[in-house]
Amino acid sequence: MDTNRAQPITVHLPPEILRQVRSAAKRRRVTPDAVIAETLGSLLPAETDVSTRDVRSRVQRMLRESKDELMRKSARQLPEHASARLSELLAANGERKLSQAEERELDNLIDESERIAFDSLAARWALKSLDSSDGRDA
Repeated sequence: MDTNRAQPITVHLPPEILRQVRSAAKRRRVTPDAVIAETLGSLLPAETDVSTRDVRSRVQRMLRESKDELMRKSARQLPEHASARLSELLAANGERKLSQAEERELDNLIDESERIAFDSLAARWALKSLDSSDGRDA
């Protein structure tokens, strides 16, 4: 089954919600299906491809790095210009249909943001592990 292809589903909506969906679709020049899919997509928790094993493996690799390097990685954030562009594209996506280039850019910025967050989390766990082992040795 092609998981990227939309699958049909029947949903019974209260009249007021249906009116809001149709109004948003008309205003944004998209189909009601697109409004519903986007709204549900933004409200439902994101699925992640990262397993606990992936996190543990990354932390183990980071334990070989210096404490200074771990501190730097734990504090890393998406650069300000990229963060501003991400916000801009997310806002535009709520107002209109993005071009294919904008969709690719948005996907890339989201991916980069997730990579940075994952590395930051792994670095924090590695630091915590180092701190707790330092405490036991004292």
